Amino acid sequence: MKWKLLIPIVILGLLICGYFLGKPLLKYHEETGIVASTSEKEPRDRALLVESTESQEIQIAPKIAGLPDEQQNVYSTSTYGYESRVIKSASLEVKVEKDQVRPTLDKVKVIAEKRGGFVQSSQMTKWEDYQEGYILINVPENEFSGALKDLESLGEVLSSRVSGKEVTQEYHDLELDLSHWETERQAVLALLDKATTIDEIIKIRQFLEPIDREINQIKGRLQYLKSKTDFSSIEMTIRENSKPVKVQDTIWTKIWGVFIDSLTGVLAFLAAATPFLLLTGFIVYLIWLVVRQYRKKRMQVPPSPPSS
Repeated sequence: MKWKLLIPIVILGLLICGYFLGKPLLKYHEETGIVASTSEKEPRDRALLVESTESQEIQIAPKIAGLPDEQQNVYSTSTYGYESRVIKSASLEVKVEKDQVRPTLDKVKVIAEKRGGFVQSSQMTKWEDYQEGYILINVPENEFSGALKDLESLGEVLSSRVSGKEVTQEYHDLELDLSHWETERQAVLALLDKATTIDEIIKIRQFLEPIDREINQIKGRLQYLKSKTDFSSIEMTIRENSKPVKVQDTIWTKIWGVFIDSLTGVLAFLAAATPFLLLTGFIVYLIWLVVRQYRKKRMQVPPSPPSS
């Protein structure tokens, strides 16, 4: 009778194992499907990523007679009466002939250096029969238009975008703020020179700390705006003329793929359904034991003696 008690224990153990082993298998199957579907698009999407820039309409200052177009921006003044500060950026997408992505990237580097700029980042993505390139360059603000024309001549232009953000007023206000805080700092330093006690020196230095902090913040912002307005950024995506050719699957490849997908689905279903099947079997087995025991007891009851 002891071996009969082991059967429910074994079934319960299988039930627990099926739950902890089947659930991860089903989850792995689902996650694998998701990863496979997204990984195919990832290389192409990564090549299409572009730096987002805040666009704002640029006010064009009137041209100065006697100066070439490339130098107009250097001496142009804004509507505020002082030198204009504009953060300019552009994005360009061109198509080139097959196997010309790498040579075109090299030409872009030469153009950037020729215009007095530099390459900030560059990458090339290659598939079996297709290539794409991405490059980001920075050129002096007065060379922006010329560099853009040079880049457009490297291939067939698919898309082009130019944007700018006017920061003239902000830059001028920061300069005024910096001048004000530096004047305040000089006045505090003058008081510090006249201080005679340690108490006075400590109080004056405490008053000096927030002024220095404000000056450093303004200088940092001015340096950032100056670098962004002195140099303009141009990002360029280079694509091959031919698109990747997808290999046609044969009938046997399709059949094998369907078979693998079906087999994976069946295994995943069985892994998920195993706990429920074992639980059902366990309950049915217990009911069968109870019914069997009841029948045995009923058969062992002696028949009642016949009445006289």
